[in-house]
Amino acid sequence: MGNTKKVIFNSTFVLFTCLSVGLLAGCRIETHTEETKVEETKGEEQKGNFVTLEQYDLLEKGMSYEEVTDILGASGKPMMDESDESTTKIYAWDGEQSKSFISVTFKNGKLTTKEQFGIN
Repeated sequence: MGNTKKVIFNSTFVLFTCLSVGLLAGCRIETHTEETKVEETKGEEQKGNFVTLEQYDLLEKGMSYEEVTDILGASGKPMMDESDESTTKIYAWDGEQSKSFISVTFKNGKLTTKEQFGIN
């Protein structure tokens, strides 16, 4: 009888240990540096920052990229290779509706054309 209790105790201990390790393996311990916190904050700001038709209407030819981002409240997504030495740059901003966006083209640092699709 002594061996049976020992086997049951050992089996229970092994099962408990395996379950504990399994649960802990599913947990993720994260450490955040100031740099990762800043990047996360930027991502969070951009998630809820959709352009509106009112903002789009405020954009005018000749504006700089900085003036456009001030109006739209976020940086645009480059639609061309940033390392490209071209004087033409195209950026896009998302609208609130799925597949809605605006596109703005800059030549020599100035807004030349703007387009919108599905912005309300």
